[in-house]
Order: sequence, then C-alpha cells, then structure tokens
Amino acid sequence: LLLLMQSLPAHLHRLSHSQRSTARSLSPSGSLSSPSRSPSPSSPSLSLPLIQSKKVPSRSFSLSPCPNSTTTTTTSSSSSSSSSSNTTTTPVIACGQLNGTTGTVKVRGWLSSYRTLNDNLTFLSVRDGSGEAQAIATTETSQPWKANKNLESLPLESVVEITGVVNQRPEGQVNEASGSGAVELQASSVKLLNPAVELPFPYHQEQISVGSEALFKHRYLQLRQPNLQSNIRLRSKLSKIVRDYFHSQDFTEIETPTLFKSTPEGAREFLVPTRTKGHFYSLPQSPQQYKQLLMVGGFERYFQLARCYRDEMGRSDRQPEFTQIDLEMAFATPQIIQDLIEGLLKELWAEKGHAISLPFPRMKYDDAVALYGTDRPDTRSDEKFTPLIREVTHLFDNATNATIKAKVAEGEELHAISFPSVGSMYLTSAMEKELFLELQRNGVVPHEEEGVHAHIFNFKKNKPRRGLLTEAEMESLKEFMGCEKGDALYLTCGKRYDALKALGSIRTKTIEKLQESGDIDLRGQFNFLWVVDFPLFSPPEIEEELVPGEGPKKSAPRDKDAPSPLVSEHHPFTAPRDKDLPKMFTNPEDVIAQHYDVVVNGMEIGGGSIRVHDPFLQEYILKNILRLPQERLQTFSHLLQALSHGAPPHGGIALGFDRLVSILAEAESLREVIAFPKTVRGRELMTGSPSPATEEQLEEYGLQVRDSVVDVETVEE
Repeated sequence: LLLLMQSLPAHLHRLSHSQRSTARSLSPSGSLSSPSRSPSPSSPSLSLPLIQSKKVPSRSFSLSPCPNSTTTTTTSSSSSSSSSSNTTTTPVIACGQLNGTTGTVKVRGWLSSYRTLNDNLTFLSVRDGSGEAQAIATTETSQPWKANKNLESLPLESVVEITGVVNQRPEGQVNEASGSGAVELQASSVKLLNPAVELPFPYHQEQISVGSEALFKHRYLQLRQPNLQSNIRLRSKLSKIVRDYFHSQDFTEIETPTLFKSTPEGAREFLVPTRTKGHFYSLPQSPQQYKQLLMVGGFERYFQLARCYRDEMGRSDRQPEFTQIDLEMAFATPQIIQDLIEGLLKELWAEKGHAISLPFPRMKYDDAVALYGTDRPDTRSDEKFTPLIREVTHLFDNATNATIKAKVAEGEELHAISFPSVGSMYLTSAMEKELFLELQRNGVVPHEEEGVHAHIFNFKKNKPRRGLLTEAEMESLKEFMGCEKGDALYLTCGKRYDALKALGSIRTKTIEKLQESGDIDLRGQFNFLWVVDFPLFSPPEIEEELVPGEGPKKSAPRDKDAPSPLVSEHHPFTAPRDKDLPKMFTNPEDVIAQHYDVVVNGMEIGGGSIRVHDPFLQEYILKNILRLPQERLQTFSHLLQALSHGAPPHGGIALGFDRLVSILAEAESLREVIAFPKTVRGRELMTGSPSPATEEQLEEYGLQVRDSVVDVETVEE
C-alpha cells in the first residue's frame, strides 16, 4: 500500500482537508460522518474524487482490509490530538449463511431492495453469491435515526456493508428455502462501499423488454440474474465432479496446445497469423492428434476439459469456442470406455437429484435411422405416444398415382409415421404449413418437383386426399399403421435416407409441439443410449443404401485409380471392426467402424472411437481410400511417424461439456451456461470483439484485408 501511495501523482498527496473529509459512511445517527478522524499510519485513508450520479451520497474509499476477509478491524479515535485505539473484530458472514449465527455481524453485498413502511422503519435486502439477507433499520437501534431519510438516496444495486445484531424472525415469517431465512439483522450501521449509477435495463426482472444486443453488451449485469448465477455455479460444480471422477480412475489431466497446425478435419478452422511470412497457426477443433501422441508417450490414461474452436458462424445453438470433456485410454475397448462414461454421467446426473439406470441400451446406426429418421434418436415415450417410422413401399406395388408409381419403379421408397389423437392435437392449416416448412428445410420439395415427396394426412374427417391415394390404398395404409379416426399420418416418398431424414425431422418437430400444447409430458425422462455400428466411410448419400439390421449394402469394387468418392464418417483416425479389416482393401464402403455416440433425449452429448494404431493402415486410409493430395497427406507425417514408434492400441471419447450443463440446468440455449458467450455472428459485444486490426499490425504480419466472402452483417443474430 505504501508503494501504491508513493506511485501516485504528487498532486494527489496534496489533497485538501475538505477533500479528505469526503470519506464518509452512513452512521446510525443518519449523518454522513468520517469513519476515523485520525487514521492509523499503518492503515492510510485516502479519498479520491469520483464521478457520482444524481442523488448518490459520497462514499468511503479507504485502503482497508480486504472485503473478503473473515474479520474487520474497527479503529475508534478520541477527539484529542493524541488518540488511543481500541481494536475489536466483527465477523463477516455471507448473506445466505446467517442461520445459526448470533451476536453482531457484518454482511456485504448488493442492495437488492428496500421497503420503507414509515419514517422510522425500513426493510433492506442485501445479496451476494450465497443468497440474500434481510436487515431492518428502526429507531430502536443504539443511536436512533430516521432510517428512510438516508436509505432512500441509495440506488438499488449499490454495494453496501451492513452491521447489525442477528435476531430470530417472528413466527410465521421464516423462509425455509433460504440459508438466512430464519433470521434478520437489526441494523446499527449501513456503509456505502460503491454506489450504482442508473442501470441500462432492469436485469432483475424475469422478462426484460430490451433487445439481445443490449443484453450482450452489458452481459456482466445479466449475469446477476438468479438463473444465470445458478447455471454458472452449477457448471463449476460439474467440472469438479468430472475432475474428481477421472482422478479417482487414475487418469492424468494434461493440457494440450491451443496453437496448432491446420489439418483437414471437417469444420472450418480459425487461423492465427505469425510474423513468419505465409505461416499460420490453427486453433484446434479438438485435441485429437495430441491425445493420440500422448498414448505413444506412455500416458495411458489422459483427460482434460479442453477448449476447442470451430468457425461455425450462423448456427443458432453453436459457439465458436466451446469446452469438451476429452479423454483417451491405451489398451481400451469400446466396452471399457462406455462403462467409464456411464459411471461419469451417473455422477453428473446425481448432482441434480436424478437417478439413471446402467448400463445404457445399444442401438445400431441403421436401425436408428430406419426407426427414428436420425442417428440421434429420442426414445422417450408417453403412455399415449410411441411413434416409430415404418416402411410402406410394399403397399404401393400397384399404385394408381403416377408419381408414386414412377418413384417405386425407380427403386425409391415410401415411409410413414403416425401420431395418435391426443388431446388438442389436430392438424390445423397453420400447423400443416409449419411442418411443411420444416420438411423443406431438410431438402423436401413440392410434389411437382424431383426429390422427396411428402404428404400429411389428417384422419379427423376420415377422407382420402383427392388425386393421391384411392380409398382402398388409404384403408390399407391406415390398417398397416394402426391409425384411427383423429390420428395424423406423415408419408414420404423418395430416396431411402432422404425420406427417412424428412420423417425424423417431422417426428422431432411434432414432439416439440405436443409438449408445448401439454398433450404429452416427457419431463423428467432421461433416455440414454449408445448408437453403434456406424459406417466407417460414406460416399455421397451412402445412407440411402442402408438396410435395417444388415448394415450398408455391398457395392462393387472401386477402380483404384478413380477419384475417391469416400469421406470419413467421423474422422480419418477411426479404426474398422476387426472382422471388416479385409474389406478395407476391396470394399471400404461396406466397413463398419468402431465408433460410438452417446445420446440422451434426441441430443448427441458425446462421440468416440477406437483409433487406428497401425501406421501402415493409417497411411493406407489417408492415401488410398480418402485420396488426400500429397500436400495434405504431409500434414499427418508427425502422427504416422509416432505410430511407427510403438503406439499401443488406444481409443477415446469427447463429451460436449456445454451441452451437458445446459441439459442439467434445463437451459434453452448454450448461452445460458456460458459466462461470456458469442452471438450468432461470432461477436462479443461487451468488449467489441473481434475488432479491426490496425495498419501497423497488418503490416507487421504481412497481411492485406480483402472483401470477405461472407458478409457477417447479413447474418441475423
């Protein structure tokens, strides 16, 4: 502190006596008086001129013990020139932890509210991270004063310190839900630590009538809202559970570099320029290669809460920087990793009082797509509601509709899903239009055009759609699907995967509508499962060739000199099933991967695989199957070399930590569980990030700014 004083400009040391006397606090007498006329040399008091808002009293700004300390030292001075000091200690208690305390205490926090009943009685609420405390200012304190005269001048959200005696609340006024709900403070003094100027919006209201831009710009105020406070603190608790769990399983937490190199892993990367001409770092999309290198390095069990980056601007519920629970194990099998993750998820869900059953069921990838229209199936059910997709192509072998007949002849398929009549669930024209828009977002086109055809039937009137199906075809379809009067049915016709994907999207959308209307109630259900047996590689639209229970249909051997139509279903380091290894050299599109996704309620929360540890197989995949050009193949040379130096068999998984927290917090968006999230445009409005580089910075890195391919201003928040 003395060093700080010495570093201040000289004119601040020559403050006048009138300036120094502005360090004041609210005393029981109601006057603004100096806390100490003769400060101790070891505790210098300094008042600095501050910008004050209207009606805000001046405040104390003294270099005193830290507000977070458990005791506060109070020095009283006599009016004589040779003062003597008597030192007492008053415990500082968290606002939400007053129950069970007695005597005189101090609480510090934000002034949430005050209510004046008359000239001599005022109730104050002060909160901190632990909760809220109630204080009463009356004329019955040791030095009577008119409480409201001074307190009404304090703006809400000012930071205050209240000293008082802990009293039990009157019978019938106890708040059992609060950690300070059984007591209240009989205030003897209120000290203003920092006044709050007028806030840009009433953040404490549940419904804030301001735009999202204002909320992002003042995120630090929005963070004071109880739901965000709860979410961020829950996130902290869950991260501790994750670390404790993996440490108990003999895992080593290792941080991997954030500055990496550009590699072809799918998503768009963020590049970081360097002062070496033409050389850039890349922010990692995941620590995938580093964690495999750690296996070679002898760390058989690795984990970290890893920061990852993907340039996915424009996606409403994605963030360009995110956190994942990342782990890798040597000598692992899919079962070992799945058992490990199930144990972790059980502990995380227990934090919120949810019991989940182990082990999780397994579902093959092609079965998930065939029954649910997605590889992230929502398997929750209501007693009135268990809709599954069924293929109905065989019902239209002799179709009378020319379009359907032609499509079936071309090898395309018809699939249907029905929803029972539950409560108010009837297809109105408005809902039908919204569902068709959902279909169009998934590539479904009107029946006049080429592509997937979709039709929605409302059996409320029990009449066939004119010109589409005959009455006999309608009755056959109803009987096969088990439809009754009042049910709704969706029918798609097209290439296999496209038709299934369209119905999967409609299924998800309809479930959302039924929950919003209250027709079904799926709250409190957490249906976990593992989706397994993914194809290792996918040519364009390879999924349309999938057969439930059989996997991908076999294709003819490829010309080894032809350009590769194959891409990795997940990433190029995933190993094939052992029994499919011979197919890698003849029919790689038929190979099943040792990949596994963990899904809950239709949301993928993690994915992993057993890795390729054989350098020759890894090089064959990159060079001969994926046909990477030589310059891209060179980006993996370090990994191929490491694998040749004794890499153990290994595998791993990554879980989306932000998504896990949002599910347990019942948050509507990832933004509600991240302290400082980005907008859809990837902007952080509070600090104005990203910001333009200066000419000097661009010149230093040898960069020139050209017109962007994507105009970010055209992307809606």
